[in-house]
Amino acid sequence: MKTKKKLSSVLQCSSRSKRLLLLGSIDVGPQHKLALRFLLFHGS
Repeated sequence: MKTKKKLSSVLQCSSRSKRLLLLGSIDVGPQHKLALRFLLFHGS
């Protein structure tokens, strides 16, 4: 839960990541969350 909250605030900072925020709000599983984090930290 803590990680999800953190992700949301990080995503909100970037207008390019609004799509990812939508994806992040859908709980599809840990694999997807890892992919999101990877995209965030390695430049989406």
